[in-house]
Amino acid sequence: MEIIRNSIRLRFRVDGKQKAYHLGLHDNDEGRKKAKLIGKQIEMDLLAGNFDATFEKYRINPATGKLKQETPKTVSELFADFIAWKAEYIYRRTVQKYKTLLNHLEMSGISTKIAKGLTVDDVSCFCSYSKQAIEPVTLKERLQLLSACWDWAKLENNHWKTAVKAIKVPPKQPPRPFTKQEIQAILGAFSELSPGYLPYVQFLFSTGVRTSEAIGLQWKHIADDCSTIWIGESLSKGVRKATKTNKARTIPLNPKVKQMLVELGRGDAEDLVFTTPAGYPIDDDNFARRYWRPALKKAGVDYRRPYNTRHTFISHALQSGLSPVQVASLTGHSVEILFTHYAGVIEKPELPELF
Repeated sequence: MEIIRNSIRLRFRVDGKQKAYHLGLHDNDEGRKKAKLIGKQIEMDLLAGNFDATFEKYRINPATGKLKQETPKTVSELFADFIAWKAEYIYRRTVQKYKTLLNHLEMSGISTKIAKGLTVDDVSCFCSYSKQAIEPVTLKERLQLLSACWDWAKLENNHWKTAVKAIKVPPKQPPRPFTKQEIQAILGAFSELSPGYLPYVQFLFSTGVRTSEAIGLQWKHIADDCSTIWIGESLSKGVRKATKTNKARTIPLNPKVKQMLVELGRGDAEDLVFTTPAGYPIDDDNFARRYWRPALKKAGVDYRRPYNTRHTFISHALQSGLSPVQVASLTGHSVEILFTHYAGVIEKPELPELF
């Protein structure tokens, strides 16, 4: 938004070319409100591929003081509006997932349907197309997003809700936890191949934190004597945010982990505890491809992704005799989740003689 002689002008790019639109609005509170509305509409239309190069669509109707709306919104236009609204509240990587769904709508053949006229058959068509390209769990997540979009727009024909209930996600067998022998072999391989990452891997196996939580750990999160750590943030692809559950927890460390952190040498409060050998934040994908996979190959261990260190910790902690409540407090799970996913590991109680 620019001010030219007390008149508001919008400046933006279309296909790499700079555009400027003089709104004919004065620079006052009312004019700025209307300019923001027009700018948001242009942004959403660019996202959906419906930009009106004549600018006719973005002129204010003098009678209503609102933007002219010549035609009802299509499915793609509505979802693009939804993305623009959500973008103010969600992280960049999440916005990308929404944009992927927008592309998926276009490929499915229903993007040009009028949103408020969407039928059960249209939704069925989208589901039939999607089943050929994505897993049921992904389809269910996308249907939930579309249902949320229709709720946001307050449209009565929210057939997405019914579709969500109809999708049954088959259970998947969880990956096998690493055995104690496999863990030692992996640590030995890192000690030989990539010693700079050895403390990071030891920490993952020893604490069961999520990989993004370990990557984002700073020295200010660790007690002065290294006896406890505070887990309340994560770092992934350069984005720092709260933990997956938006809840913090404090983990008491055993002497072995404590000693490992002491030997690392405490840095400044804002410094990351674990970094690449060059001192940069660890990229989880790059680490898995360049360091984790070769280490497992050298150790003679079947590949399982680094996140399996968390599953491994939980399984061994339960087998060692820690109660589900204790393990949940360490990992940030709910007790219900532990019973759902680790029922086979949790020791079954014997029926007590109460009388």
